[in-house]
Amino acid sequence: MVPVAGAVTGATLNFMLKKHFQDIATGHFVVRRLERKYGSTFITREYHKQREEGIEVEEKFSPVEGW
Repeated sequence: MVPVAGAVTGATLNFMLKKHFQDIATGHFVVRRLERKYGSTFITREYHKQREEGIEVEEKFSPVEGW
């Protein structure tokens, strides 16, 4: 029973980490594409402007990822 529980736990953890890092990579490459198109200075300035204005994207809750 212990090996089965370990396998299930390991598979779940692998799934959660894989999804997390795929999402991070997707965001990274979107930002890189925008930086190539508009320049890194412009993208950085817009990012900081949005943070100062408090513009936030509504995040959906995921039971796998949390908030």
